[in-house]
Amino acid sequence: MGAYAQSHCTVNGAHCQGGDLVAFDNAGLTQHVVLTGLEVLAAPRNNTTAYDAVNGLNVILNGVAGQSYFPAMGCFTQNTAAWSSCVFSRDGAAVVAFAAGALGTSGTVGSQALQFNSFNGGTELFTSISATPTGSLTMAPASGQSVNAPLVKLTPGVFSTLPTCASGTEGTQAAVTNATTTLGAPRSPGAGRSTCWRTATGRTGPCPESDEPWLGARAVILTRCPGFPTM
Repeated sequence: MGAYAQSHCTVNGAHCQGGDLVAFDNAGLTQHVVLTGLEVLAAPRNNTTAYDAVNGLNVILNGVAGQSYFPAMGCFTQNTAAWSSCVFSRDGAAVVAFAAGALGTSGTVGSQALQFNSFNGGTELFTSISATPTGSLTMAPASGQSVNAPLVKLTPGVFSTLPTCASGTEGTQAAVTNATTTLGAPRSPGAGRSTCWRTATGRTGPCPESDEPWLGARAVILTRCPGFPTM
């Protein structure tokens, strides 16, 4: 152990810090100054097979079982100054920039979520992205909001049958692999194409070629289901 520090709180209202490192300079400097609050260097000299682990920084919690405490790491500011980014992975520095683990260590559980906070008229809103236990990606907008994806091209999934019309499938992209699998009636026998459920203009039924929402051969976006409000 190169260094060890400990802080022990014994009364209510106490603030304990195991360590507090400060880097600061003088006002009026103009160039080539570098401030680093903390630098952790790991310098392995062998192939990866020699190690059980090589860790740059571990934040270990030894709390009361079942409790969810506060952030393990946080970026804060004492005034209106702001960090350009809270976490930054330099080019070529990592294989995976951010790896989110599962919610548990066994059984059937989804992934930990990546959460986004925002304010609307002073009200804080929460949006998240996570993976289901089976590996599907789930985007969960704030209540009553939508997922906006301008200029995004999705690679269609492949289904032997198309999903059942429901709010959960609205906006889903699917590939039709069976010419008899349609949303309504095929455009022509064997074409492998289907009618729209609802176009951006709110019209149901077969769509002209110019309106059909394809993103590739035999692919369709389930934009609106009959009975759902029009766009």
